[in-house]
Amino acid sequence: MEYRETGYLWLGGGASAGLLPGSEGPLYSLPELGRDFDGLENTAVAYREAFLLTAYLVDYSVGWDGLHTLLGEMARGRPFEAALEKVTGLSPKEFESRWLEWLREAEPRYR
Repeated sequence: MEYRETGYLWLGGGASAGLLPGSEGPLYSLPELGRDFDGLENTAVAYREAFLLTAYLVDYSVGWDGLHTLLGEMARGRPFEAALEKVTGLSPKEFESRWLEWLREAEPRYR
């Protein structure tokens, strides 16, 4: 991933504030990210969230192979949440809960 090579993140420094619940603004839900990503009001937050979701998937959940499988399922027309459930074995709600728990702990590393 680009951040590993360049250190660049879509939002840097203090701009990541508001990414966690209880701070400046709410996160988009997984259904919102999967349904209408390009139509979301705050694209910077949407891209930041997608980056952190991908980092979690690769580094702490299913690895690169799982990410490739997820993308393949979506390329074949499977909706995001259904593909995510197939790859992780978790319901979207359970996956989101685990991801948010990880995010609360890991977010300072991505500032």
